Amino acid sequence: MRNIIFVLGAVICISVVFWRVDVFADTDDLVLSVGVQEEFLDNIFFDSKNEVDDFITTLSAGIEVRKRTERLQAGLQGVFDGVVYVDNDDLNNLDQFYKGYARYLVSDRLVIDGEASYKDDSRPDRDVAETGLILGTNIRKTQRYLGNIGYEVSELSGVSFGYKYRKEDFDKRQFDDYDTHTATGQWKYNLGAWLMGSKSRVTGEYSRYNYRFTMTDNYSVTLGIEKELSELYSFYVDLGGRYSEYELFNDDGFKVTNDGVGGVVKAGLKYKGEYTTTKVAVLHDIAPASGRGRTLERTSFVGSSRYGFTEKISGVLKIGYYWNRGDVSADPFDEKTIRVSPQLVYKISNNWQAQASYAYMY
Repeated sequence: MRNIIFVLGAVICISVVFWRVDVFADTDDLVLSVGVQEEFLDNIFFDSKNEVDDFITTLSAGIEVRKRTERLQAGLQGVFDGVVYVDNDDLNNLDQFYKGYARYLVSDRLVIDGEASYKDDSRPDRDVAETGLILGTNIRKTQRYLGNIGYEVSELSGVSFGYKYRKEDFDKRQFDDYDTHTATGQWKYNLGAWLMGSKSRVTGEYSRYNYRFTMTDNYSVTLGIEKELSELYSFYVDLGGRYSEYELFNDDGFKVTNDGVGGVVKAGLKYKGEYTTTKVAVLHDIAPASGRGRTLERTSFVGSSRYGFTEKISGVLKIGYYWNRGDVSADPFDEKTIRVSPQLVYKISNNWQAQASYAYMY
């Protein structure tokens, strides 16, 4: 019988959202942030057989330096989260995040941008909002690098080429390290002459995912459109197909090879009214599964809505449904996750805000 895990949590957070100080020149900023979060989780390990609750305090501090000129946008950022458990103090950790980024306009038609980041994190629910998957409390070190070049061929069309590299390392052997390489090419065309406020695009992508005992090559092509329906509504849709090659092997020479085809769906809708802002997104594609030693086919639906009751008080509702699965006979996988989190936010001032939230995960 499949195990079913319920996780309930309550969070109270008080933070300085932004404290901006102009330094050096009008186009240079120094942004500082601090915060404290107190929460209770009734199942900190997300384990149906060993439910352990605890209070968790997170003390946060961040710094970011930004520079902007007519041609350059660049910055450096560092965020530090001290995570403290009341009873399970062996899980205490200093989570860290560092990022450097730059975007340079070489000419009116040519732009180059890049980013490098490093993250050290430890919470088991660190990936739930993005993938729906739970990790243990093992410390994970993540490196990420990306670069992109874009060129406007004409007033109506443009092309871009990008490359991304990601590497994850865990401090315990039971979780699998991995690295991935992704190359992307895209052509965009403005459809304004036929369909006002619309842009079309064709995207081709190749990814290789390298784990300890598996390797996946994935090729995909999508055709998409983005459109502003009105001042309130906008949406995007990318539809296409993929071809994947999957290999599973071990040190003894055992090897299983699978290949297959599937669909790719990426879509989103945004509404921005006077009091309400709502976003929903749908994804169906091959994706990496952190710590699990393989890629999975993932279908997800995520959404968030914010309503302003007053100028200072607003309510937020975040929901997510995730279905991760893999049909390789030697290593089957099938897991669904539901996440719901209502929040109440009070804006104390331009620099301060307080937040209370409740999270339910199944």
